[in-house]
Amino acid sequence: MKLRKYQERDIQRIREAFKTNKRVLYVLPTGGGKTVTFNHIAGIAPGRVLILVHRKELLNQAVEKFGGECGTIEAGKPTPDARVIVGMVQTVVNRINAMFKPSLIIIDEAHHANATTYQRITNAFPCFVLGVTATPCRADGSGLKESFDTIVEGPTMSDLINEGYLVKPRCFAPTTIDTKQIKIVRGDFDQRETLEAVNRSSITGDVVKHYKKFANGRPAVVFCISVQHAVNVAEVFRDSGISSAAVYGDMSKTERDETMQKFGNEIAVLCSCNLISEGVDVPGIYAAILLRPTQSKGLFLQQVGRALRPAPGKTEAIILDHVGNCQRHGLPTDGHEWTLDAKKRRGRVEIIESVHQCEECFYIYESGRTCPECGHEREPTPREIEQREGELKEIESTENRKQQGRARGLDELIQIAKARGYKTGWAYMVYNARKKNPK
Repeated sequence: MKLRKYQERDIQRIREAFKTNKRVLYVLPTGGGKTVTFNHIAGIAPGRVLILVHRKELLNQAVEKFGGECGTIEAGKPTPDARVIVGMVQTVVNRINAMFKPSLIIIDEAHHANATTYQRITNAFPCFVLGVTATPCRADGSGLKESFDTIVEGPTMSDLINEGYLVKPRCFAPTTIDTKQIKIVRGDFDQRETLEAVNRSSITGDVVKHYKKFANGRPAVVFCISVQHAVNVAEVFRDSGISSAAVYGDMSKTERDETMQKFGNEIAVLCSCNLISEGVDVPGIYAAILLRPTQSKGLFLQQVGRALRPAPGKTEAIILDHVGNCQRHGLPTDGHEWTLDAKKRRGRVEIIESVHQCEECFYIYESGRTCPECGHEREPTPREIEQREGELKEIESTENRKQQGRARGLDELIQIAKARGYKTGWAYMVYNARKKNPK
């Protein structure tokens, strides 16, 4: 497979990084071609190469895209004698003592590399290690410094959109649930409490309504909280006349493959639990529907990224965020400062105030008072009013400040506001501030 220019450039940068580091982490957004990149590196690397994956779908994907002869390590099958081998990490860790000695280990979805199984494998072989991931962050805030020495960052999501390798997301947040009372377990919302909160809300009905409004009949994936939740949501879609099915990791391979093959033709909406959000290529997704609130920026970006792959006739991706993830983590196209260092989280991830939701069309945008989707002008928040007043105070004349200070009571402040052409809200704000902070 022909490499893109940035892939060629990044492979050279990875080579340079290996001159002074043993373990390198390569970061490339979902849909940027990580598998093609690391397979090319495996093909040209000297010596034997072990590619570690943690899901059968990733193993099949890596073998398919390798473009040459390679072996696989799977449970119940003997270890093959091949120069390049793709291995299930759960099986490889049990065969360490009988394994060949690789000169390079490549870890797919390398944000998992801190796990004990990966550490046992990489520590057993004193060789070069290349990790690849779209999201070098962990829900618990721990860094990847114990697994890698340095980061090589490829193009950003915005870069790939501008170059036509991904499509631009349009994010809407029709309804959200209150997550303030949901406890945090291992860095993310407790699954049971989250499911209860979703079931108490009207979100499921809203999902169908807004799917029909924004993506009617187009292929969509719903990211659900649990297997039962995925099954229930698929049933709601079917009851509304929309072909839908649930997919999840515990399905038989035959059933899962048959369901995935029907997607986009016989099936319009896939309801997924822990299957499509990481590493699995599903072409043709037009809309991503988020029903699982998460504290993990990595999981959020993985889910949204599934819908950004280009397809014939596709110019955009619709993101229907029913659980506040865009407001919690920012827009998918926001820049990210990736680091190997730990970022211990204190408390829960709060809503980002710089991200706004249009009251009219539910579009999510980053800055400005006017919605770029429908043109609606939102009302300024109290914080904005306070900031603007602070700016006015900085440029006010001394006489104006004295006049404001001499005003006694709300009525006089209102008269000053009228004389200066201010809205009466300014007078109320000054008056209330005085009551809170009397001199």
